[in-house]
Amino acid sequence: SRWMAPGPAAGAASPQPPKQAVFVIDFGGGSIKVGLAAHPTSCKEVPSFIFKAKGERKVFVGDQIDACKDITTLSLKSPFEKGYILGWDTLTELLERGFSEVKREHKAISIKGSCCICTQPPVTFSTINQTLCRLLFETYEVASVCIVPVPCLTHLSYASKHLQSPAALSNCGVVVDVGFSFTHISPIIDGKVVGPAVVRCTIAGKFLTNYLKELVSYRAWNMMDDYYLINDVKEKLCYCTMDVYEDLKLARLPNKQNPVRREYVLPDGVHTLRGFVKMPSGGAEASKKEPEATKRAGQHEQTLSMNNERFTVPEILFRPSDIGAPQATLAEAVMQSVSRCPAEVHPLLLGSVLVTGGTTRLPGFRERFLQELRPLVPEQYEVNVVHLEKPTLSAWQGGCALAIRGGHTDASVTPKTLAHLPERLKSFYASF
Repeated sequence: SRWMAPGPAAGAASPQPPKQAVFVIDFGGGSIKVGLAAHPTSCKEVPSFIFKAKGERKVFVGDQIDACKDITTLSLKSPFEKGYILGWDTLTELLERGFSEVKREHKAISIKGSCCICTQPPVTFSTINQTLCRLLFETYEVASVCIVPVPCLTHLSYASKHLQSPAALSNCGVVVDVGFSFTHISPIIDGKVVGPAVVRCTIAGKFLTNYLKELVSYRAWNMMDDYYLINDVKEKLCYCTMDVYEDLKLARLPNKQNPVRREYVLPDGVHTLRGFVKMPSGGAEASKKEPEATKRAGQHEQTLSMNNERFTVPEILFRPSDIGAPQATLAEAVMQSVSRCPAEVHPLLLGSVLVTGGTTRLPGFRERFLQELRPLVPEQYEVNVVHLEKPTLSAWQGGCALAIRGGHTDASVTPKTLAHLPERLKSFYASF
């Protein structure tokens, strides 16, 4: 048949073996992303926690929490401490969950003998990087590992999709990653991180959730043991205001005239399995992932009233002095970072400020950040703040772009060359 592939001709070279599978793993404090570089839609996002419900022996690994009926007073176990991987047994369980989800769709591909592109925060301790490599070599028998700083991949992800953007044309920019554990501001020059100019701030997603938890516990319900639930409240109700004083005035108005106040229906494990936002009109704004049972609370519902907490909690990103935190504002931290770079590249850096990380999904974040940053920048410089389309997946997508370009090959290490890991990592850092 003419549709059949022709056989090899006499003397022709034998067929080439299939290309090595490349896995991309983004180790985020909020979630771990695992997937195949050749299949951009294969990414599986697994929450970076092992959950245990009160009064139950069963534990829920990562996204298995969706099957838990009672999410109140959950205990959480994370492999991360202060943004760094320290709980290796917990990490192994989460990786198993991520790999199994990928294998479910791509059964012919094995992690054994593959290459892994892994992300790490900028300027991570070398012992952590080496331990991660050993884990992948010994537990999963991967052939090679390439560790890349998150800002490099975030910048590459955006530049590879927007070829005419300033970030792509100059290969420079500033990556502002407001993540789970910390906020990192990282200048990028020639596609590489300027290590001495990286600024790390303690206020990020976890800090905001803990602060909201304290406010709610003081003003309303005692929810000090409900981190998972309060984090859901933060993600669904908090926003960044453009004028905090004007919104404070609105928050003082009576209930029906108050445009800020919202009610969050708390889960009780019986009538309401997942919390949802009760709109002022009486309707429910529930997440698409939530089951129908969350919408049938009726007379049994318990509600949490959120008023000025909706914007005063994210406000500490821009005004940390409001709670006595001895650190610079987000805009000041960006300028501190840029000032440590050569003066001739300052316009290029400020012309491509890439905002990423799960916390930046709060409504109004980009607009408020630009409002704070613009007055600090010299008038002759153009400031361009870009909020990435998928801020939690940008580093993972950058890993896919790196694999497609083959940029991971020379920077990878094998079990025999593990001692050269610090030297390979230097290829992602700019030197002056």
